[in-house]
Amino acid sequence: MQVEITPLFLILAAVIGLLVGLLVSSLFSSRETKSSEPDLPPQDLLKDGFAEAVSLWYSPSGKKIVTQLDGGFYREYSVLSTDQKNRVNKLLTLWTGWAGRNNEVKEPIFESAKITTPVDMADLPPIEPVLDWSVAAALKSDETAGAAVLPVEDKPKTIAGQISLIIERMLVDSPIKEKGIKLIENTHQGVDVWIGLEKFDGIDAIPYPDVQQLIREAVAQWEREMEAGK
Repeated sequence: MQVEITPLFLILAAVIGLLVGLLVSSLFSSRETKSSEPDLPPQDLLKDGFAEAVSLWYSPSGKKIVTQLDGGFYREYSVLSTDQKNRVNKLLTLWTGWAGRNNEVKEPIFESAKITTPVDMADLPPIEPVLDWSVAAALKSDETAGAAVLPVEDKPKTIAGQISLIIERMLVDSPIKEKGIKLIENTHQGVDVWIGLEKFDGIDAIPYPDVQQLIREAVAQWEREMEAGK
């Protein structure tokens, strides 16, 4: 028996195939969306200004950690910059308090040695006279030490680092000097602004108008220095 295929049957088959395809694609896309979404902190933490500052990678087999900071991975503390070391030390202090650990360092107590055996002074060798060293030589060595010049810190290679250096000079007499303000270029060709341990995505995201004005003045100063150096 030959079955006649009508145009209506073909249209129904095409519609059913289209619906099945859309259902399958929506399932896969929802899975990919869930897997690609980053883990975000609760909204109350975001309102209080909390932001990711550092990440730790731990190797159970090697008993070692690697620190992820400013988009880089660091195996040793010594390779960090001065600003990064300051931030890590602040975080360590806060983490120690968070863990309830007492970070007071007890000074070692050294006991003086006790002489238990009497010593006959006649058996001791004669005491050599104290060396008479030249006062002029001592003064000369002091002058040499005073003439030593400390190495000048290299100028930052990035624009954000150069502007941060200008901000440091502008913060000498500012009440927010203790917190510090740093501009760090991120991997998205943008700039992250650090105010102490607070991180903001760009200057416009900073909720402090006086800090925004200070950074814009530093940028203008950097532009003037670049023009003068041409």
